[in-house]
Amino acid sequence: MICHCDYCHYTFDSAVSHLGDSIPESCPDCGKTHISAYTPAVRKATESEATEYRRIREEILSEEREGQW
Repeated sequence: MICHCDYCHYTFDSAVSHLGDSIPESCPDCGKTHISAYTPAVRKATESEATEYRRIREEILSEEREGQW
């Protein structure tokens, strides 16, 4: 599942982060659990956020295959 932190704006794949296919309690980047008392920091990414994440991921993998890293 692609997740997004509304605090630091980090978008990540929870399965790649070894969290399984669930929304984690805290952001693996900034560590926040909540923005306010009742608003969790991490949520399921919107379709546009998930699409952008996949596009960037593919770009990185393509550059790695071409030896640009």
